[in-house]
Amino acid sequence: EFVAAVSHELRSPFAVIQTSADAAVASPSECRRSLSVIRKECRRGSSLIKNLLLLVTADRKEWAIRKREFEMDELLLNLLEMYEPIVFSKGGTLSLLLPDAPLPLVSADPGLCLQIFTILLENAIAYALPDEGDAQEEACVCAGNKRQIILQAKTAPNRLTVCVTDHGPGIPDEQKSRIFDRFYRAERSRTAKGHFGLGLSIAWEIVATHQGSISVKDSETGGSLFTVTLPQ
Repeated sequence: EFVAAVSHELRSPFAVIQTSADAAVASPSECRRSLSVIRKECRRGSSLIKNLLLLVTADRKEWAIRKREFEMDELLLNLLEMYEPIVFSKGGTLSLLLPDAPLPLVSADPGLCLQIFTILLENAIAYALPDEGDAQEEACVCAGNKRQIILQAKTAPNRLTVCVTDHGPGIPDEQKSRIFDRFYRAERSRTAKGHFGLGLSIAWEIVATHQGSISVKDSETGGSLFTVTLPQ
């Protein structure tokens, strides 16, 4: 099943590349547009291959973890700076909620932690902030969606929790147990380009290597609330 899924995903960018190359040969005037499409699909295919190699590394227990003590609030502030313009460009807002007291130092790989929360934020942006004209847009508006994504950190004895909350369409209960499976995606997103169904499985693997946990439940508005817990 895994090989079949990989083959299916790789077939799509290669088909687009071939079609665009044929169009460029047949009509030189379309060459610039065709090359632009080819470059985009090459990046998409490269991203898929990179993610597959990450999963192979995880399966072989060869993931190089460079743990050190670092300030999680600084990492989250950097994430806010990175993604706030992207969320704003889609008509949404990104909020960061931190406790009044400074967060304790975390002993983990900061690069891998950044990747975890990048995956969760990009997932929230993709499904909770659909582009204008998207079929989901109307549904979100009717549900009173404020187009807001919330990044929040909390502390508890011997552990630190980071949550990513959105006000999108949410995930049906029967799918919650499968969303961390490789190549699994809800049916409504099966044709969405760029979504291979690998991001959440990679996040799960990274959290597991840190002896942490990751889970999802409905947010208060019916969207999704992802929770990552890391030991201190």
